[in-house]
Amino acid sequence: MNLQLNHLNSKAAAITPVVVEALHKLVEDGHIDPAQFASLQVQLDWVQYKQNFREVVSASRGARSPAIDMRIDTRQVTPENLRPEMLRALAAADPEKPVEDRILLEDFKSFRHSIAW
Repeated sequence: MNLQLNHLNSKAAAITPVVVEALHKLVEDGHIDPAQFASLQVQLDWVQYKQNFREVVSASRGARSPAIDMRIDTRQVTPENLRPEMLRALAAADPEKPVEDRILLEDFKSFRHSIAW
C-alpha cells in the first residue's frame, strides 16, 4: 500500500492511523483482496472548501488492472463515517457493477491527468 499525505494540516493528519487500521480491517473482512492491498494507492487530501463536489471517500479501479486508487478528504472524514464511506466507494468502483447514479466524463486515468484536475 502506498499512502500519500497531500497536506500539512496536523489535525487532519491525525486521521492517518485510523485510515490504516480501517484498511487492514477491510482486508481481514475480505472487502479488499490482499493482492490488491499490495498495489493500493491511498491519498489523503485536505480539500479547502467545506462544501465541495468531492465525496468523503472515492475509489477507482483501472479497466485492465486490479489496482485501486482511493482518495480520502480528511476535512470531511470522521472516524465514525470512514469505514462506511470506504465500503461505499469500493462498491461504486467495482467494474462488475453498472454505474447507475453517475455520469462518466472520461475513461479511468490518474487523477493528475484527469479533466477534474
